[in-house]
Amino acid sequence: LAQYNPPYLPSVPIIKVMEATPVTSGSALIHSGIFVQGYNVPGDGGGGMFIPAVSSSATANGCTVFTATTGRWIRSAYSFLTVDMCGAVGNGTTNDAAAINDGIATVHGGTLYFPAGKTYLYSGRALIFGTNPVTTAMFLAGIGGNGHIKFASVGSTTTDLQIGTACNSASNQVGMSNMDIDFSTAGQDGLELACGSNVRFYNVILNNSKRDLILIDPSGYQFVQSGDFIGLYLNQAGRHAIHEHLSGTNGAFINEINFYDVQIRGVSKRMAGGAAVYADSTATGPGSKFSEQIFDDINADAQWDGVADDMPDLNCYHLVSGNAESWKLRGNSCESTASAIKGGFWLKVEPGAGGALFTIDHPVYGGGWGQYISGLSGNSTIADVGAAGFVVTGPVTAEVYTVATLPPASTTKGARAMVTDSSVALALCIGKVVVGGGANIVPVFSDGAHWNCGG
Repeated sequence: LAQYNPPYLPSVPIIKVMEATPVTSGSALIHSGIFVQGYNVPGDGGGGMFIPAVSSSATANGCTVFTATTGRWIRSAYSFLTVDMCGAVGNGTTNDAAAINDGIATVHGGTLYFPAGKTYLYSGRALIFGTNPVTTAMFLAGIGGNGHIKFASVGSTTTDLQIGTACNSASNQVGMSNMDIDFSTAGQDGLELACGSNVRFYNVILNNSKRDLILIDPSGYQFVQSGDFIGLYLNQAGRHAIHEHLSGTNGAFINEINFYDVQIRGVSKRMAGGAAVYADSTATGPGSKFSEQIFDDINADAQWDGVADDMPDLNCYHLVSGNAESWKLRGNSCESTASAIKGGFWLKVEPGAGGALFTIDHPVYGGGWGQYISGLSGNSTIADVGAAGFVVTGPVTAEVYTVATLPPASTTKGARAMVTDSSVALALCIGKVVVGGGANIVPVFSDGAHWNCGG
């Protein structure tokens, strides 16, 4: 529609010519509309149909409202807005930051589209959208394929792409789809998500960050919840591919965040202590926690362009601190052929991460990992690990009961626990049904009919 020229409308080549075209002669309207062939040059995708608004004083926005010699020219007959319609060039060398920001401001509460086949350079500052108040959707999306943004000269202490930087409404909706983002590597992190709900990232490629490719870091009263990250490709993270961080004193939390079908390539070549997925917290407020996290079909390779990583403490999943409730790791692969990874864990839960509860289902342990799992709580579950089995490093804590308080054996077949009141010592009761009334601490297991001594 933006390129259709009705035969009865006059035509001009570009936007600047339209702005210089008068809409009235005295008090009489000259044209009922005008067709513009392009924004910067004819045929660049930024033109379209415009109608005059003689008495309008609406603020020109560079996308849909333009100044005229009298009144305004208003963009008409378009079904969606692209960055080309805001003046973006997309040649990879012209700085399109102003046009992209004009587009974000114009569709605030909607979707700004990036046509495939072009590279939109964003230079000199961070790209920020989804700020307070955001009460409806704000998305960036490719059209006709993946849109492509390339960051440059953002600043050494600045995150390139910042989403939801100052909001606290439960109705925030932010995200992107069908986008290919090249970060500057000069800034701190690639994409920072500070707050939002109904967060949606579909088919997104993120490349080259100095530190974290994705940083989810609500602080204070802020939160990130009800989010889906599906079909991501995360390539060359300077520290972590995915970093979840809580801070502040007012109950920041991350809840119901799902990662599905994520490919991670290249982690921690430049910084020690890296991890494919990393979570930590300095938050002290009530309710601060990581809860209902799902990582499903994550494939991580700790290589950097095929070169073995030289960091000795590289972990696949690393929970450092904070209350982690109900994390599900399902069908996840974490591989490395780097012999230098001697202290790395497939999953490492630090002692300070109180309350951590993991369900690990169908894990895949790739070559090169010296150790597999460390620090799980007694309520965590590991299932379907395959014929190769797994290695748990460090103490494994089982639930502690008295014989009378053990759950029914008929519903807990295969479960293991500890009892504190066995009537006889372990050496005398192995394989026998445990009986209470004593003071012996023994491990027990359920065979589906009884709880028996032994573990």
